[in-house]
Amino acid sequence: MTRKRYNFPIDRCPYCGGKSFYISSKASGTTSFFVNSDGTESENDSMYDGLNLTQNKYWQCGDCYKRVFKDSEVEQL
Repeated sequence: MTRKRYNFPIDRCPYCGGKSFYISSKASGTTSFFVNSDGTESENDSMYDGLNLTQNKYWQCGDCYKRVFKDSEVEQL
């Protein structure tokens, strides 16, 4: 799985100096988890395909949890 990269408008939280950020999402829907008859986990790459995600508008600091910038200010690379 390839990890996404983001270009943020700031490199540190202006409130606490934290260097990690997160954005919350609300999820609704159903998931399916598959297991083989021998008890081993089956391929579950599409486990979350049945979910509907609504992403918040703001990114928050991972340390102090304050809003630090809008999602519209973030560039995906």
